[in-house]
Amino acid sequence: MPLYELEFRKKLDLVISRVKGMLEQEIRPIRMDEESHQYDDKFALANLTTDLALDTVTTLLDTAFAGVGDKLEKKESNIKYELKFEARETCVYALEREREIAGPKVTVAETKRQSRTFVGGQSTKQKEVTTQVTTRVKEFVWTHTLTYSAKLVDRKDRSLVETLVSGTRSRELTTTAKEHSPRPALKESAPLYLDLEMIKTLPRSIDRSRDSCKTPRRNQEIDDVFSAFQSLATFTRSVSSIIINNQRSHSTSQKQEVKNFFSPAACCFL
Repeated sequence: MPLYELEFRKKLDLVISRVKGMLEQEIRPIRMDEESHQYDDKFALANLTTDLALDTVTTLLDTAFAGVGDKLEKKESNIKYELKFEARETCVYALEREREIAGPKVTVAETKRQSRTFVGGQSTKQKEVTTQVTTRVKEFVWTHTLTYSAKLVDRKDRSLVETLVSGTRSRELTTTAKEHSPRPALKESAPLYLDLEMIKTLPRSIDRSRDSCKTPRRNQEIDDVFSAFQSLATFTRSVSSIIINNQRSHSTSQKQEVKNFFSPAACCFL
């Protein structure tokens, strides 16, 4: 390797080492008491995290229910919106069939005697025989269907504005007796509502001039945010419970996928 190229590589390695050191120093996490700060900084942090949390919630709702984000961002509207989720389940007998159940395999060593040899002796031969019992079981198949929808409604009279999401999923359920249905023949869950206007009008900053403002955590604005997020958590958990309990497959991969779909990530951690 030429001398000038060797020197260049040494200088480059030195620069990279210094840059890595600077980056590691910049992103080093510290406790609040390790760094000097002013009381105003705590309010600034509260405003920042609240703003991030509201953006996260808007993104979540718009991802799960296409079109909600536009309604949340639109400032002027004569309609105050609610999100309505409905679900309906049916369970219908489909058919009767037989299924084979294989039992455990049993291996037995068998010994077989051969005829006498020309010198007067006998020979033996061993072989292994494997058997397996198969049992036919009668089972009854049912079709369980979930129909669901998410709609945008007017909060005033809950009249329909727009259907955002709708779908149907079915799965097979089996029983050993035709007289016993695995699920109710018809089940209609009570509608779930989420007040979008409450989320839309949440404050993104703390009004320190109000008498209710005591600390960065104890003030009306942060209390309103927490109350709205609790309502959102209740709504999403209820929707998640309906979807997960009625999913098409019992496979681990699909359980994880459906479970994570309605898990809001809000970063309001004050």
